[in-house]
Amino acid sequence: MLHKILAIATAGEVETANPDAPITRDPIFTADDIGIPQVDADDNTVRNVLSYVFAAAGAISALMVIIGGIRYIISTGNPQQTSSAKGTIIYAIIGLIISLAAFALVNFIFNAVGSSPTAESSKHLAAWL
Repeated sequence: MLHKILAIATAGEVETANPDAPITRDPIFTADDIGIPQVDADDNTVRNVLSYVFAAAGAISALMVIIGGIRYIISTGNPQQTSSAKGTIIYAIIGLIISLAAFALVNFIFNAVGSSPTAESSKHLAAWL
């Protein structure tokens, strides 16, 4: 059944004598036909890009904690401003925890599929802390 669905989806002609045989027809569209850029990236490249993304998220979270602290100091006892500053600090800390958890999860997945950890990703984690 799946073999027939694949044959219809690719508009290919399939011999029914061997339903387990792969469909050998060229794809209808290639990446070049529809303008998708081709990137030669290995797992270390992907890991390094994600490390930079997580490092940026961690830096933004740390900056927001600082901004929240400054807002708390200059609130001068105003309950609305104090509450807003506390909210900023709390949400920035939650964002930092989520960023660290995402970083750990991505590293776990890369290690589970056989990619070795790089010094570059560890350096970014150390910069967060």
